[in-house]
Order: sequence, then structure tokens, then C-alpha cells
Amino acid sequence: MIDFVIFMRKHRFTISLKYKFLAVLLTIMSSGFSIFFYLAYRTLTEDKKLSVMTLSLTLLKATTSEIQLELKGRLDELQVLIPRIYSSLPSKDAQDPYQGISRHLPEELLSVTFYRVSNVSAPSPQTKSPDVMGPAEPAGPIESKAPTAPIKSTDLAKPVESAGPIATAVSMTPLPKYEVVKQYRNETLIKEKKWVDTFFVKLEQQHPLPIEAFSQQAEGMGLFNRSISYGANDIDTDIPIITFVLNGTFVNDESKDTVIVVDLLQEFLSRKLRSNDLNAELFLISQQGILLSHPDVRQLVKYSLGSYDHPIVSKIKGKKNTREMFELDIKGIPYLCNINDTGFNDIMVVSQIPKSLVFSAIEQLSRDTMLMAGFIFCIAMISSILFASRL
Repeated sequence: MIDFVIFMRKHRFTISLKYKFLAVLLTIMSSGFSIFFYLAYRTLTEDKKLSVMTLSLTLLKATTSEIQLELKGRLDELQVLIPRIYSSLPSKDAQDPYQGISRHLPEELLSVTFYRVSNVSAPSPQTKSPDVMGPAEPAGPIESKAPTAPIKSTDLAKPVESAGPIATAVSMTPLPKYEVVKQYRNETLIKEKKWVDTFFVKLEQQHPLPIEAFSQQAEGMGLFNRSISYGANDIDTDIPIITFVLNGTFVNDESKDTVIVVDLLQEFLSRKLRSNDLNAELFLISQQGILLSHPDVRQLVKYSLGSYDHPIVSKIKGKKNTREMFELDIKGIPYLCNINDTGFNDIMVVSQIPKSLVFSAIEQLSRDTMLMAGFIFCIAMISSILFASRL
């Protein structure tokens, strides 16, 4: 041990002052570059984030305006079409109800069903489906098992909740019972799509409308996503369907006891949600967390008439006039999200963009910059050592 200490003292490794000075210069240079790179990266990232969020909000506003225009246009056309359909039923030789209406509606309208308060005390046996332009024979009244207060149009999209058992013997007045009065089915479209007669049966079986939609005191409009998976020859196709539930006053004041249910193919909404330049995913959702329209039809079918499994639901439930920008973690993936209230029947438009997509260009620039900086640093260090050795 003593010999080793003596050896180290005799052969002690010393660093020349010039190399120490060079090391200090290189340390200062590398530290300064690292700090500059970090600050520049943060600035670029925040600037990019703000830019994308602003563009996303602008896109959301434009999409909101287009959706409002589409929905208002469909309602204006339905306000003309529905009285024609009602007055022409059950005649099959009536004038074309689509005369003077845009060509889009005949390609989207599936059915129009008129419900009215029934005086029948018990459900009647189910009968065969009505013919095209013919009256629908009642399939039994729709009734509620528990009393419910009159609802507003904003409550129409809420899921049905069980009222539970009645513990007291207090006399209660149940909701009115509704039955089909007349029904129109767009057989031309059904044949064109090569769907068979069981299409409407499957639609009603899979997604019967909740009783709240038939409240006699309902005002305004309710929207429901009733998309289904349907097909012939064991090949199912996802069909996006949006259902309008309208009070009879939508047509005239004398029809206030009537509820009108209109089923439409909702491709006109999905098309607007798909068309954007930011590669953002947009969808429509109610303030109750019900998915109404989505570019992916599979999502519409999966969450039809049910609460959307999305973390954004907790942020919008019960809120009104919402317009927010925030980051959200969706299944372990960070997203930049925007919410905008359409002002139309409590419908919200949501846009979401993966952060990895937003910052992909910055990440690539950072990697290239780091490689270039490392290469320059190595060249500088080697050159400095070579020049310093000659001093």
C-alpha cells in the first residue's frame, strides 16, 4: 500500500493549464447551448400549441356554423314536407311530397311517424307494419311505468332512468300513452339501399325511443342517435341514423297533442365533421354526454342511445355556453381538445388532436438539431485539442 502511494506521488498525472482552460471554455459553450436549446424548444412548443389550438377553435366555429345551417335547413324542409305527408296518408296516389324540396332529403329520409295520445288502457296486440304512404296500425300504446314531470326540449336526449318502486299509496297520474296514428316509410330509399322489410323492425327493437321523448308537454326538438348495424345475407353494415323528435306545434298549434318522429340518415352531419385541414377528430355530443354524430360510424353504432365513453363527458355535463381549450388524456394518449356550444338544443361540437401529431415536426427538428450540435461539438473539441497541443 505504501509502495503504491509512493508510486502515485512520483508519477502523478498533471493536466496542463492550457487543457484546463480549454475544458472550461468547452463546458461554458456546451452549457450555454443546452440552455438556449431548452428555452428555444419550450418557446416553439408553446407557440405551436397556441397556434394549433387557435386554428382548431377557428375550425370548430366554422364547423359549428355549418352544422347549424345543415340542421336548420333540414328542419325548414321538414316543416314543409311533414304536413304534405300527413295529409296524403293513407292514399298511395297522392302528389309527390318532395316536390319543390332539395334533392338531399329524399336521399336521407327513412320514415316519419305520427304519435298521439291513446285512450286505450292496455297495449293492444302488435299488428303488421304499414305500407308505404299508408296509415300505421297501432302496435300498442307507449306507456310509462312511473310519473314524470313535464320535460323541456333540452331534456329529450337524456337516458331513461328507473323510477324505482313506489313505497306509498299516494294517487299519481302517469304519463299519457302514445300510439302510432300514421306512418310514412321511404320505400324508394329502402329498395335503393337493398334493405328488406325487417329494417324498421330491427331499428325499433334495438333502439326504442325513451318514454320522455313522447311527453305531451314537450316543446321544441329532441335529437337521438339511433344508428344500427344491419344487413342481409349475414353481412352487416353500420348505418348512421339521427332521429328528430318534434312536437306537433312544429307544424301548427292545432297538433300540440301529436309527437312526430323523423328518422334520417345522418351522413350530412358526418360529412361536415370529416372535412377539416387539421386532421382533427370532430364529433357532436349532447350536454348529457350522449354521442349524436361522429365521423366513425362504428362509434355511432356502439354508443347509440347511450352515454359516450369519453373523459370529456365529465367536463361538459350540465354546462351551458361552453367554449374551452384544454389538454386531455384519452386512454393514455395526450390530446389537445376544444369544445364549442352550437347554441342548438344543447349540442356541443368537440375537436381533439393528438399532441404527438401536433408536435411531430418540432420533435423531428429537435432530433436533427441535437445530432448537428453533437457533431459540431465533437469537431470543435478535437480541433481545440489539436491546436492546443502546439502551444
